[in-house]
Amino acid sequence: LKKSVEECFSEFLRDYTRKAEKEIGSLKTAKGYRTLEKPLSRYFERSISELEMPSVVKELSLFVRDCYRDVKPQRLKNIYTMLKRFFNWNVEKEYLTQNRLHKGLTKVEGLQNSQAPYILTILETRQILEAARVTDSELGLLPFFILHIFCGFRPSEALRLTWDQVKIDGTAKPFVKVPSCATARNKKPRKVELTKFPCVIEWLRL
Repeated sequence: LKKSVEECFSEFLRDYTRKAEKEIGSLKTAKGYRTLEKPLSRYFERSISELEMPSVVKELSLFVRDCYRDVKPQRLKNIYTMLKRFFNWNVEKEYLTQNRLHKGLTKVEGLQNSQAPYILTILETRQILEAARVTDSELGLLPFFILHIFCGFRPSEALRLTWDQVKIDGTAKPFVKVPSCATARNKKPRKVELTKFPCVIEWLRL
């Protein structure tokens, strides 16, 4: 007997909550998946197998747009990403044989990342670093800008780092370790070696 969409969604939430507690140490991301309850609730009484029907999947994708027509493009994209994960989870559990929620149904217009990124000029970079240096004793933002500008750290990652995760002395390969609680995407810790950023090492020693 095929499970209902509601049963699968409840099981999906339980699985993801356990995963978040174990691997991420935070339930914030898991709670975000409850956003899907609004569009999926229309299908709760249906069999999960109906989500393999192209017409139903198309209807669901359009209903998501209707439910969240007032949100920003990036928010809508994030909701579609969560919905895709729900579909993929069902495939992994063999409740579905394939994920029919393809890119053509979830394309979002107006995303910022579809525009060319702004690149600081040399003068702008100097001005930012100098302002951060002279105010560092008060604001303590110099390391933030160093890692953000030269190493490409995301603001959310740089803000969550502590000096315990920065190793620049007493080692042949200085590095910064980004813990799982600070990573912005896959929630996996990563190490950024600083040997190819000698100027960063000198800046961090200031």
